[in-house]
Amino acid sequence: MDWFYHDPGQGRVGPLSADELRARYRDRRIQQDTLVWREGLREWQPLAQVADELDLLSVKPDASLPPPLPPGPAAGVGATPYAGASNGYNSAHAARAGATAYRSAPPQKQGMSGCLIALIVVGVLAVPMIGILAAIAIPAYNDYVVRSKVAQQVDMRAAAIEVQVTEAHQRLGRCPNDAQEAGVADGANLDFGHLQDGRCAFQITVRDPKPQIDGKTVVFAAPTAPSGPWDCTGGDLPPRYRRAACKPDSEPTP
Repeated sequence: MDWFYHDPGQGRVGPLSADELRARYRDRRIQQDTLVWREGLREWQPLAQVADELDLLSVKPDASLPPPLPPGPAAGVGATPYAGASNGYNSAHAARAGATAYRSAPPQKQGMSGCLIALIVVGVLAVPMIGILAAIAIPAYNDYVVRSKVAQQVDMRAAAIEVQVTEAHQRLGRCPNDAQEAGVADGANLDFGHLQDGRCAFQITVRDPKPQIDGKTVVFAAPTAPSGPWDCTGGDLPPRYRRAACKPDSEPTP
């Protein structure tokens, strides 16, 4: 069965056998009032309380050896434990009892670690940076959404309508006046006619909840030469929402 005892300088000592505990009692390293414990005891007990169990009555302490030092102020490592004790006394006791006292370490100060401080600094600096990026990215994203809606209603329809208007002009000998004459099945938001110079033209009106494009128009005019491109710079749709080919030459600042 393992035994433990409490030493003022070392704290809990053990595990020890019963024979080892009796040997320390014989060497005067523990005394009758030394607190001891073993499995089965509810709490620490003075050695005298378990003397019968350890058969201490048969053990006679060695009177030539000094008893353990009484508890006192702790000294630094290697310092004289007690001012009034002789060097020989201290050496003998330290050799037998291991009772050299140690100064307890001061409690560590609680504080934030360097990593935590660095994370806080990075977080503080990141907040304004995120705000700046959001101020740039959100308007750009909104413009992208608007341009994609314009592309669906205007650019994706225009190429087919250009061909149909050209064919209708050849068939009728004049510019078509409506979607039926142009042969366009879906005539929603479409107007047909001609310019003052006689070129055929059609106009697409954008319909969208966003006020910056709702009701705005893009006018497509037939080319001046048969193999030339259609001119899509007309109408009042803001240039920032048009594809590059449909932006006027002198684009105003958004």
